[in-house]
Amino acid sequence: MTDSRPLISIIIVNFNTKDLLEQCLRSIYANSCNYLYEIIVVDNASRDDSLEMLKQQFPTVYAIDNKQNLGFSKANNFGIEKAKGKYVLLLNSDTIVLENTLNHLFEFLENNKNITAVGPKLLNYDKTIQRSWFDFPNPLKTFSNLTGLSFYIVKLKNSLFLKLFFSGRKKPAFMINAIPEAREMDYLTLACLLIRKDMLNKIGNLDEQIFFYHEDCELGYRFRASQMKTYYLPAATIIHLGGSSSQKNILMSFEQFYLNLLYVFKKYESKIKYFQLKMLLLIAFIIRAFFWSFGVYRRINMFGVYSANPQKNDIYRPKDIDVLKLYFKMINTLLFNKKRIPKN
Repeated sequence: MTDSRPLISIIIVNFNTKDLLEQCLRSIYANSCNYLYEIIVVDNASRDDSLEMLKQQFPTVYAIDNKQNLGFSKANNFGIEKAKGKYVLLLNSDTIVLENTLNHLFEFLENNKNITAVGPKLLNYDKTIQRSWFDFPNPLKTFSNLTGLSFYIVKLKNSLFLKLFFSGRKKPAFMINAIPEAREMDYLTLACLLIRKDMLNKIGNLDEQIFFYHEDCELGYRFRASQMKTYYLPAATIIHLGGSSSQKNILMSFEQFYLNLLYVFKKYESKIKYFQLKMLLLIAFIIRAFFWSFGVYRRINMFGVYSANPQKNDIYRPKDIDVLKLYFKMINTLLFNKKRIPKN
């Protein structure tokens, strides 16, 4: 008897992205996959008729209807628990799957039993490369990003000095413009990641303490602790628009990014590194609050909203005073309100 169980379980979390979700699903069905798969959509209480669209347009998709927004991790875990496949593919709703992507990812893990997870090359809407590979974070890099110093560091990445400095050493991820062949990385974005389900059963699913942002980093730390490998595979490609949910909740997303980074550091890094991160975040937010008066740091640059995204111009921009209030809120949290920092 032929085994009718799927080999790949594609899990898509949706929150008010009906049109993008439809586009994503159509791209999956349009691009042939040689292996049996199932699609599970976990809807986080969308108000845009996403579930009705699924019922009418994609009746074979298994839909999970959450009555409230449970966050990215918990929603994915609901899908993972229902998954029947040997592999689970965590896929964002704002992606377009290209030809043979599923085949390449599946065959890579089938042929490399020592590798736990693999992610494709991500492209912007205009087909330029979108960086989806990362080193584990460090306090100084985070401070540089928050204060804007990283902009100047990136500008210098092709300088002779930095090239000589990193000659013979492992280059940091931000200095790598493109990866031509399969390569191990600290972690990859969860916009599209194929994972062995038995390995998730071994180490646990996504951390539900994390509502939004750094789920990928936390999972990468656990993979490393269990000596599991994550690979970037440029032969497989998807288009990732980015920021489809976060752009509608900019202030909350910005806050979650740094609170969850603190949580991950507290869970996996030393007490000294956690203290360093907390102090540098405090200094960075004080700097942002102070220079706000001079017209600086009034705009929040959202993570994962890419310049080639055709929806970028539709991003809601919060009022300047609300941005300042957020800075003081973060300062207060870092100084006094430990309850707002997720506990491990």
